[in-house]
Amino acid sequence: MRFGEIEVMKLINIKSYRIGKRHSLLIKRAVLVLFLCIICLSFFKSKTVKADWNNDATDFFDSKGYSNAKYIDNSFWFGDRGRIGSSYKYRVIGWQVNVNVNGNWYKVYLKNGSSISHVSSEEASSDGFTYGYDLYSLGFNTIIKKLRQEYPSVNFDGVYDRSIDTIFKFDAIGTLVQPSGIRGSINSEGNSSNWKSWGLVYTDSDSFVNSAEDVWGGAWPDYSKDDIRSLFNINVTVTANQKPDLPAPSVWGTLIEPNRPGWPSNIPTTHYHVNGSDEYWVNLREKFTVYVESSINKSEYGNKSYPDYNYIMLQGNDTDNKSYSRDGTNKGESQDGFTNNFDQIDNSSWGSDNGNSNYLISNFKMRATQDNKDYRFGYTAVKNKKNNEWKDSGLWLKTDGTAPTVEVSSSIAENVWTKDDIDVEWSSDDERSGVKTTKHWLKEDDGELVLKGENISEVTLKKSGRHGVVVEAIDNVNNTTGQISKKYLIDKTHPLGDVSVENISTTGFDVVVKNISDAHSGVDKISLGARTSESYDDTLQEKAVSKDTNSVTFRVNTSDYNNKGGTYYFDVSIFDKVENERKSTHSVNVPYPEPIVSPIEISNHEYKDTSNNIYWVKTDDPYTAKVFGKTNPANDRYKIDSLHALVRKLGSTDFSEMRAFDARISKDEEINSKCYDFSMGTNTLNTSTTLGDESYSLRSDDGFTYSYFDLIMSAEENISINPMVRILEINSDSDWNYNSVIVKSDGTAPNGDVEPYYDENKFDLDINVGNVVEKGSGVDKIWVEYFPIDEEKKKVCEDLVNSKGIYKSKKNLFDLFPDSISPVGVLVKAKDNVGNERELFKAEYDPFKIEATINRVWAPYESIFKEGEKGVVKIKVYGGIDSVKIKFPTELAELDYNLDTYIDLEPKKNDSKDHEFFVPIGSKNKIYEVKVTGYKNGKEKFATPTMEVRGNILNEFRTRIR
Repeated sequence: MRFGEIEVMKLINIKSYRIGKRHSLLIKRAVLVLFLCIICLSFFKSKTVKADWNNDATDFFDSKGYSNAKYIDNSFWFGDRGRIGSSYKYRVIGWQVNVNVNGNWYKVYLKNGSSISHVSSEEASSDGFTYGYDLYSLGFNTIIKKLRQEYPSVNFDGVYDRSIDTIFKFDAIGTLVQPSGIRGSINSEGNSSNWKSWGLVYTDSDSFVNSAEDVWGGAWPDYSKDDIRSLFNINVTVTANQKPDLPAPSVWGTLIEPNRPGWPSNIPTTHYHVNGSDEYWVNLREKFTVYVESSINKSEYGNKSYPDYNYIMLQGNDTDNKSYSRDGTNKGESQDGFTNNFDQIDNSSWGSDNGNSNYLISNFKMRATQDNKDYRFGYTAVKNKKNNEWKDSGLWLKTDGTAPTVEVSSSIAENVWTKDDIDVEWSSDDERSGVKTTKHWLKEDDGELVLKGENISEVTLKKSGRHGVVVEAIDNVNNTTGQISKKYLIDKTHPLGDVSVENISTTGFDVVVKNISDAHSGVDKISLGARTSESYDDTLQEKAVSKDTNSVTFRVNTSDYNNKGGTYYFDVSIFDKVENERKSTHSVNVPYPEPIVSPIEISNHEYKDTSNNIYWVKTDDPYTAKVFGKTNPANDRYKIDSLHALVRKLGSTDFSEMRAFDARISKDEEINSKCYDFSMGTNTLNTSTTLGDESYSLRSDDGFTYSYFDLIMSAEENISINPMVRILEINSDSDWNYNSVIVKSDGTAPNGDVEPYYDENKFDLDINVGNVVEKGSGVDKIWVEYFPIDEEKKKVCEDLVNSKGIYKSKKNLFDLFPDSISPVGVLVKAKDNVGNERELFKAEYDPFKIEATINRVWAPYESIFKEGEKGVVKIKVYGGIDSVKIKFPTELAELDYNLDTYIDLEPKKNDSKDHEFFVPIGSKNKIYEVKVTGYKNGKEKFATPTMEVRGNILNEFRTRIR
């Protein structure tokens, strides 16, 4: 049962009910009159009410009186009491307020619970009954505001500012309440339809009473009409000197402001809030704004007045965290643990004029610093140092600084190549604000990331290539995991490679796989299976392929196939790392093995022209030709059956000019030291020269089979010798022209013209040999031999230098043998490459010389003399001269027979002698020639120095004597 309701009991004994009612009313009236007198005296004596009447219905009833209205602390207070029963009850649901202004009455209707605040409901026992008490409060400014809304043309300023006495009359509006519930309601004008049938009563006392009797069928509740009338015509006079104690501002706040008109566009809001929820989520990175709005009524404070402060409170972890903001300033204040939990970025406030109220609007911009915290949000406002109590908004500010978690799973592990499709799944979770969205991107090979959608939890990868799957989860306050990248590898294409066959021989062949590549997982291995017509099962080989390997070579050896020659078949399979296979089939013809046919060896030859493979022999000298061959050791399945040699005139194709030597070899026969003799028959190489009797033998050594035959070339003949071997199993012959040689004979030495030039004074000998002719094996050399005639062991040989076909040499004979006094023998020879030799030139040269001069004995040392002066003949000899003779002209010798002389010398390489003389007196003044002769081995050489006689030395003496 609610407080503030009057219950009307429906009594079965109507008579006893009315008797009890009359006595009760008389008692209550007396008490009521006394109580009202006390209340009036208390009211005019002081406006202050002690105790807790303003929040306790029974205290108000006891202190203020039954069913009365009091003006205290800028509000009107109403007390109500009714006896509690179980049948009918009556309830006050509103009040009609009548105000007298300048002799005129103006009325407004106010509802309980909206304009009129229901303060308290209580129960108490009295007189053996249980009573319900209700306490209501109606603000003075609420009445003024309502009057101004209803009567905008009437000036109520005198009422508002208390400049005039004002009478307020209050009439209750009630309704009948049955056990099934309230039977009526009130609109803004105090009216309602069907008020009689539902028990609605008007404020007019007579109407109220009459209506009650009609509704209740003439039965009356416990109270008399006067008791009921006490709820009407309650008059209160507010005198002019009763200035208002204005109320604290109205205040409202929220953690997030939804599109409020005039809201600044740069004010951030919190990140996440679900409509209807009391939770507001923020992260630790971004600012959020708390909004507080307070207001005061212009009719109470004036048109220019605003609230002074708006406050907010964020309370969490048992700490009262507060932040303040003042009107007209952007500077805020903080206290307690607020700064430990929030960075206060900025506060801003501004005033707003809206109709009858002035607003102070404040924004608190801040950022949370503590993760995983919950804060209770409250607010209040202050005007003239009067503030409301903290108001709990019922909202929670919750912080979330932790990113969501994402789990990614796949049917194939990351970075592992596969040839199957890959299923990738992911899920995300967030323990605080919750996951807002999960995005995913896909990337193929080197392409760009492509966003594929949101809130999708799986994808299937099918194409070959490198796939990137990127997942990002974002919670409701934009904490993000960041892009989580996963890499998956799919390879459904086979690898590539070019197959070729190289190095084909009788021993096998190479299978080369080149240009190996794979677009994705990479080549892992290559296998080769080969077979022959004799081997139907493949012989397998396999090789691993490392990174960056471009080529792989397999060797197929015939030794693994019983040395089989002929056609081979093989398959090549290239595998990548996920076993994609590329297979190809090929064939190749392996040649049958050629036996080893070594070059023919010619013994006793003089010279080999290596560049032309020509052996030169000297005419009529015997030589031996050796033809040899053996089964190829790399494949001894195919053995030599016979050995052959063909001797023919060079360039001849006429078999009559050829001779064949054949030797068949039995595979079961020991051939060591076994000889085979052949008759030459009548075949000749040409008409003038035959191959004479020759011995022919066949023997074996070191695995080779040899065929020897001796040949004598009696003329300058040119022949060729061609070897061959035969293998009957495969009916194969070696090439006749393979390793053939040419033998040529040469019996004529080179020839040429020799031109010597000897300088007897300098002893220089120049030798030139030209027009050299050599028709055979070629000139080996042309040389000169120098030697003293009596000492041939001192021979000096020098090869002439070929300069454009002229062979040249130059030597100084005196320097060649400096210690010899014998003549020098000179011999020029030529030889070809087979040793034929010819003497081209032979001569002797004797290198000796004499020199002589005639000079004065005294200075000046010249060859001009006076008669009677002394002179000297100076002689130099070279090359072993053994005597010298000096012969003056006859006309001088006749004047002095001692002038001529003969001098014997010891032969030396060089020597000198002086012969002094006097110019005879009487010599004619002229130039004279003296002959000086040197002798060596009966040979002589001359020197003829000259002298001049000019004057007589005696003339100088005469002059001095005078």
